[in-house]
Amino acid sequence: MTLKLQPKLMLAMAVTALLSVLIAMGVTTHLGTQAMEQEIERKIKVTLNARHAALSEYLVRFQRDAHLLGGDPVVAEALRDFNQAFAL
Repeated sequence: MTLKLQPKLMLAMAVTALLSVLIAMGVTTHLGTQAMEQEIERKIKVTLNARHAALSEYLVRFQRDAHLLGGDPVVAEALRDFNQAFAL
């Protein structure tokens, strides 16, 4: 079975077009995946930095409050009473 020139050319063009489309789809998928991964990584870093800042602020406030309350004689007396009430 021999094909004439025109069907051979049509088949070659169809294969070439299909191959080009498949390559373009592969490249597009790869680039899209990379872009999504980079965006997800950026959002994770932003969230991590925000949580780190919030935790640092909370700990500074807690330390400041503990320092202020630690110097209050009423708090010191209440802690002594508490310790005596629950001493084993």
